[in-house]
Order: sequence, then structure tokens, then C-alpha cells
Amino acid sequence: MRIYKWSAGTKTVSPVTDIPWKPLSLAVDKNDNLLVVTEYTPLKGSTINGKKEVYPKPDDAKGTSYGVWYNTGSTIKVYAIDPNSPEETFRELQTVPASSVQEGL
Repeated sequence: MRIYKWSAGTKTVSPVTDIPWKPLSLAVDKNDNLLVVTEYTPLKGSTINGKKEVYPKPDDAKGTSYGVWYNTGSTIKVYAIDPNSPEETFRELQTVPASSVQEGL
């Protein structure tokens, strides 16, 4: 999926990134990085430490109405991108416990 940016100064559209995963939400952090929440489905042949990359249905999705529709081959990942230098700054944000996040930072 392609994500574009608009320049109000030049009134032009230009690409920020072209990713193979489905963007679900967009946001901006305090440093003007674009945050992209994606439904991440591993590309064919993807491995982690030599093993096939697999995402089974999480325990908290079982027994819920959402669990019926949940894609068992995917997971949710968030990426941060500086729109001015996307190729150099594209990075996955790591999951952390909510209790470790400090407000106002």
C-alpha cells in the first residue's frame, strides 16, 4: 500500500512509502514521525531465526465476536517513519507494557 504526503507550499503530492501490509491507522508523534498501524501478514517465505514466521490467533481473541473475524495469519504492528527521509528511518515500534509508558514525553 502506498502512503503519500501533501506539500502545502508546492501544492504537490509525493510518496512517503510503499509497504506490502494493510495500513489500518495513521498518526503523528511529537517529532513529526508518521506512525502507521498495520495488519501485518508475513510475506511468502518469511522466516525468523530460520523458522517460518507464523502468527496464531492470540488467546485474548478466543471466545469473542472479534475472534471469529481475526486473520490468524497476521498480527498488528506499528511503524514509525520520518516522511522527509522514509527509507533511512522506517522502523518497527516494539510492544511495551502500558505501565511503562510515561505521559507527556
